[in-house]
Amino acid sequence: MGSIYLQAYLINQMKITDVLFKDPFGLFSSLISPLITIPLLMKATKAESWSEYFDFWAVKVIGVSEVAKWIVVGFVFWFISSFLGWWIKVPEEQFMLDIKAASNSTDMIILILFTLCLVVPIMEELIFRGWLFSKVAQTKLGNIGALLLTAFFFTIIHSQYENVMTFLMLLSFGLLLGVVRYKSNNICYTVIIHALFNTLTLTALLLN
Repeated sequence: MGSIYLQAYLINQMKITDVLFKDPFGLFSSLISPLITIPLLMKATKAESWSEYFDFWAVKVIGVSEVAKWIVVGFVFWFISSFLGWWIKVPEEQFMLDIKAASNSTDMIILILFTLCLVVPIMEELIFRGWLFSKVAQTKLGNIGALLLTAFFFTIIHSQYENVMTFLMLLSFGLLLGVVRYKSNNICYTVIIHALFNTLTLTALLLN
């Protein structure tokens, strides 16, 4: 049954992504996506209390020193990937150009940043490094299989991108997030890295 819920989520996210900046209600659709995603996650998780849900999804208390460490790791990854993209002249994705075009007012900029730098990282980490990682880790594939599969699904869900190099970067980012999840057993750190990466990328895009 879990795969059915995941498939429903993937289809939902792809539809949202497709209209995100082509339809004026796209951003609002993504903002309310947690109302769909969280109930699906709960249905797909065997738990009887919120503490059991959080434990399965690896949502735990964070430490200041750990946060600082993973922020540094996230920043270094963003810097290296951005530099490589510039160095090998990866063409700018149409999706990113659409974001820039849509950022034509202060209200839209705030809405875009809130959606892509907070809502999206939380939801994607709950799904991939939270629920799916735990599901796969319980099988014969173990933690390594969970790390690889979550990175793969994380990559293919970003259907708005077209360049091969962009997908390779997403795959490497997914692997990094999987390693952080495996090492820390806490998706709060992967949410922080994911949010940081999106924030830095969008800031660079809007300031360019």
